[in-house]
Amino acid sequence: MRKKLVSAVFLCAVMATGAVSAATSSTTLSNTQSVATGSLIYQGSGNGKLTGNLTKGSDMYSKARMVHEMWPDETIASLKLTSSARSKSINVTLSSADNAYYVQLEQISGGAEGNGSLTN
Repeated sequence: MRKKLVSAVFLCAVMATGAVSAATSSTTLSNTQSVATGSLIYQGSGNGKLTGNLTKGSDMYSKARMVHEMWPDETIASLKLTSSARSKSINVTLSSADNAYYVQLEQISGGAEGNGSLTN
């Protein structure tokens, strides 16, 4: 009985640790903004997921961006959202443990509204 209890406690601790390591950068774009930027997430190299949802208007980009120290930020993945494809998501490779990542939404045409996220 004691071994089962110890095993259960260990399993719960491992699962809780794994759940805590996931982070999300998210933001919302209003029709008065040309660009909206989410908060930074930090992680070692691995996989992430970029999503975008166009809620109003016709054209918007959802971008996964990587921060470089002393260098311009780099777009590592991009989704173009249109009136015919309002929601999309893709898997993204987060290639460097030394950088931070974030989501950025950008209007292509005026009046676009939506939200997006980058999750590791």
